[in-house]
Amino acid sequence: MEHPIAVVAIAVLALLCGMWLGRRAHASQAVRRAGRARRLGAEGERLGLALLARRGYRLVETQVSRELFVLVDGNKVPYRVRADAIVRKRSRRYVAEIKGGRVAAAVTTVATRRQLLEYSIAFEADGLLLVDAYAGVITEVVFPARR
Repeated sequence: MEHPIAVVAIAVLALLCGMWLGRRAHASQAVRRAGRARRLGAEGERLGLALLARRGYRLVETQVSRELFVLVDGNKVPYRVRADAIVRKRSRRYVAEIKGGRVAAAVTTVATRRQLLEYSIAFEADGLLLVDAYAGVITEVVFPARR
């Protein structure tokens, strides 16, 4: 006859091993997804920059960051924003945000719209461009002046 304590100990050990293996598999899957997202992002950015060049925009700078701040209870809280590119066409300077995929590349997507709004504050530019790298579409976005 087996010892009940030994059976429970083996069951607990098996459960812990299963949980550990499950977490390792989940972490490994997350790393693969993140790597894929980085590769797709880099490919989308390359395609987006090439699209801008074909449409007559001249690249000034990529991965441009600026520091902004908000006041929280009177205290200055800094944060950084980073745009994909600054481009010029004729005498106008634009901040370009390059996206891939239908959802992210739509101005109706909350995160994208907020990102563009931050760029309108952070960068001294004549306009904002939302570039859908995979669809080959460049959209100029304008936020109306407040009254």
